[in-house]
Amino acid sequence: MRPVSSAEHRGSTLLQHEENEQIFRLLGSRCQTLATAVVQLFLTDPPDHSAWRRRDSGVLCLVKDNQRRSYFFRLFCLSRRQMVWEHEVYNTMDYKSPKPFLHTFEAEECIAAFNFAQEEEAIVLRNILLQKLEAKKRRSAGEFTALTPLHSPPPVVVQHGRLVTQPPPPPANTTHLPLTYIHPFSFEAVDKLDNSLQTEFLDLKYDCEAKIIFKQSGYELGWVKIMDTYPQLWGKTEPLLISFPSTYLVEKGFSSVVQLLTKQRNKLDICLKGDLRLNLTNIKPDIQALTEIH
Repeated sequence: MRPVSSAEHRGSTLLQHEENEQIFRLLGSRCQTLATAVVQLFLTDPPDHSAWRRRDSGVLCLVKDNQRRSYFFRLFCLSRRQMVWEHEVYNTMDYKSPKPFLHTFEAEECIAAFNFAQEEEAIVLRNILLQKLEAKKRRSAGEFTALTPLHSPPPVVVQHGRLVTQPPPPPANTTHLPLTYIHPFSFEAVDKLDNSLQTEFLDLKYDCEAKIIFKQSGYELGWVKIMDTYPQLWGKTEPLLISFPSTYLVEKGFSSVVQLLTKQRNKLDICLKGDLRLNLTNIKPDIQALTEIH
């Protein structure tokens, strides 16, 4: 495949010609920027995602990567002359625009927001992205069912050029299963649960030892530690803990399968042999310790 020329890139109107050329060189020979803008990048912190944290600022590119056969958001720093952040555009991305200059979407383990320096660049990038997402959805229509995201972006207002989180409304009583089982000690509508679960749930609600376990270990590990004590509740909770936490991770799994099972390696058993799990894990191997063992 021939290299991408500068004429095929779309630069930012806020940058000088030399600055745009520098960004194009950082992209590499087989990547094309479909839209370029000057932005601030904000991310939320898990697990509650209730506030924005400024991650970085620089030049954002919507990149078509011909080698990896996908689209990416890539944020570049001109002074450091390097990429400082990257995120793949997945098929079911719900790209929102709560303000003309502010775009949000669900990223890996957080919510991401772009605060654009110029509204025109925000509009151009969003229109091109939505066109590409629509084309990807048409190609993969009927193959997969999208999961509902667990989090919504926190409400924001702009004050003196900064993103400020608005306080969320007070929580309402609900029998929605994730809230019931993830926060069992604050759930009040016990009478609305199935009769078979009410007694066990009340025992858990006033179990001081279980409260300490949840506080110290978090709800995921906490449930694992008390699953033998509350087997009926564990039966309801277990499917919630093993499900995919975001649409991004689902799409990441699909992309990993495509990368692993090539025409030359189409008979690999990537599930039983651990290839897929190794490709998706966030655990960093201790190479030094492994070499000492052998």
